Amino acid sequence: MLLIDTIMEQNYFQYNNLYFKPQKGIIMGSPLSGTLAELYLQKIEKDHVKLWLDSKEISYYKRYINDIIIIYNTDRINEERILQAINNIDKNLTFKLTPENNNTINFLDLIISRKQNKLELGIFRKK
Repeated sequence: MLLIDTIMEQNYFQYNNLYFKPQKGIIMGSPLSGTLAELYLQKIEKDHVKLWLDSKEISYYKRYINDIIIIYNTDRINEERILQAINNIDKNLTFKLTPENNNTINFLDLIISRKQNKLELGIFRKK
């Protein structure tokens, strides 16, 4: 903890020959920023997402870095409620929603399509 405190106190960056110190968080590009972000997201998942999974409101949750896919029970919860709840966890974080369109959603490099009672996967390439 002493090492993390020291790094956070020496948390400066330079822009246009001026030096800045963020009021909260750690600067992007710091060797520690990815690790701290991962630890914080894991805490959010443990404290909040696990409750949704246990209650069966959310059936499936997977995250890769900061991309998240959620499959939820529409009889128990809706996308607006999920988004509102997750955005109320920390005022410094804002999650954005990309709902499926015509039973299809892009996640990472995949196209995931709902066809009857199964999922079909394809390759997604950005334009």
